[in-house]
Amino acid sequence: MLTAQELLTTVIRPTLDTMARAIGDPVVACPAAETLLLMVAAHESGGFRFRRQQDAPGREDPTADALGLWQMERVAYDDLMLRYFPLRPIVHVAVQRILNPSFATFYRLETDDNFACAMARAHLLKAPQALPTSEELGRIADYAKLHWNTPAGKATAHDYLSAYLRHYHNLTDAPRA
Repeated sequence: MLTAQELLTTVIRPTLDTMARAIGDPVVACPAAETLLLMVAAHESGGFRFRRQQDAPGREDPTADALGLWQMERVAYDDLMLRYFPLRPIVHVAVQRILNPSFATFYRLETDDNFACAMARAHLLKAPQALPTSEELGRIADYAKLHWNTPAGKATAHDYLSAYLRHYHNLTDAPRA
């Protein structure tokens, strides 16, 4: 199991930095994006304990699972691959740089944290609203609820914020390598 510091320094920051360079947009790797990804992973994985959804209604159907620390669902994965990446090929190239020379599959989300992080960031890049600043934790939690979980989802903004505060608070101040 990763620690919060390990996730931030060995997965999130290097993945976002690679994506930002490939896309040519430093906002991809901004502190607010780090905070958002930490917050989502904190809640969705139960503080790094689960890489496969534990309470999925269709547990007998493995395609219904959500995978990885960010618990990406198959429908979100397929939407990126089939709809978003063809419209934003530069984002697809950025994700491919994380994989090089391997190939992407939905099931890889469960075992490859860098790939899962890149896919989570790509999913969040689809949101039309700009990220709040990294200091606005309540607004980032609202953003997570709206753009990661969706309004119909089970999690609340409070769930995201509570998980972040429990597992990761003050880590966004960790020095960048």
